Amino acid sequence: MNPETKLMIGISSVVSFMKDQVATTLIEANNSKTIDLKPIELERITNLVQASIQASFTKASTEVESIVRDFTKN
Repeated sequence: MNPETKLMIGISSVVSFMKDQVATTLIEANNSKTIDLKPIELERITNLVQASIQASFTKASTEVESIVRDFTKN
């Protein structure tokens, strides 16, 4: 497996963790009444934030791959 692939798999794992952590944090905040959302609102906000994180990762991945390619050439 080439370095680009290894790195992207690692970063993808971190992004998945971040998305899960956002969901957990929002649920905990709602349960503790730090925020007050109906279940459907909580689900929608969680999905929106997770989709935004995923889209950001997708957009940034090209740049990360380019940096790794440049780094591994030297």
